[in-house]
Amino acid sequence: MDQNFQQFAPADDMQFLSMGGLCGMLGLLPAQICVVMQETGIKFAMVLNTVGYFTVKDAETIANRCSSLKKELADAAAKFEAATQN
Repeated sequence: MDQNFQQFAPADDMQFLSMGGLCGMLGLLPAQICVVMQETGIKFAMVLNTVGYFTVKDAETIANRCSSLKKELADAAAKFEAATQN
């Protein structure tokens, strides 16, 4: 489990994390998180009639996907850099 989410462990569907909390944790904007949500098929949970909370499990899925996207971006940048050096 991602160390950022250990404070919420055990991750179950009864624990929730706000969009603001997730943005702060990942250092991303809500729009960036929404793009990843669409890609992974995650929807907001309803909590106290308020939209905008994630289950911890979904938040962790988003964090993992963001992490792999950052790696893909870094790899692509390195390949581009190498290609422009030649």
